[in-house]
Amino acid sequence: MREKVLENFKAHLLEYSPSIEEIWDEIASLVEVNVYPAHEILLAQDEVCRHLYYVYEGLIRVYLYAKDKDITLSLMRENIFTSEYDSFDSEQPNELIFETLEKTTVVSMTKEVYLHLLDKHQGFGSVMGRFYKQRMREQFHFKNTFLTLTPYERYEYLMEKTPELFQRVPQQYLASYIGMTPVSFSRIKKRYAENNRSQS
Repeated sequence: MREKVLENFKAHLLEYSPSIEEIWDEIASLVEVNVYPAHEILLAQDEVCRHLYYVYEGLIRVYLYAKDKDITLSLMRENIFTSEYDSFDSEQPNELIFETLEKTTVVSMTKEVYLHLLDKHQGFGSVMGRFYKQRMREQFHFKNTFLTLTPYERYEYLMEKTPELFQRVPQQYLASYIGMTPVSFSRIKKRYAENNRSQS
């Protein structure tokens, strides 16, 4: 199991830089492979984030509580790095909660390991810098796209881009993720289904 997970992790890193091959043995010896059940809290609110995760298999919901509402901010699927980067960097308590929605296998890296690799290997820093920039671009594009769309168009966009989420994520979390109430989500879901039937 560990070997298979690490091979996937290595392949993902190599997509960013072939130089990872030179330091792979050291990386593999320092990271951990962890398997968590569904609904496991990986990071609690007001806790300091001390790990960087790579999702091999499963799904992590990132959310917070604001004005007595549970707001889903991100849904982290396979082949994605995730962490509460501000807290990871500053070592200050964070506001977010990271929770598995299904059985989830991750490659886990502590901050100590991260800093060791960063200081020792320029190639590792380059890879992480590229990943971080790509992730920021994706989040910026996602947020800006949603700002210009109607609620129905947001539902349609999510269905077209990531249809598997509708099978893996409870409806109330998807509703929150795209900025609507569960009631509105249900109404739009019905309308979307009716439109698709009429077009077929």
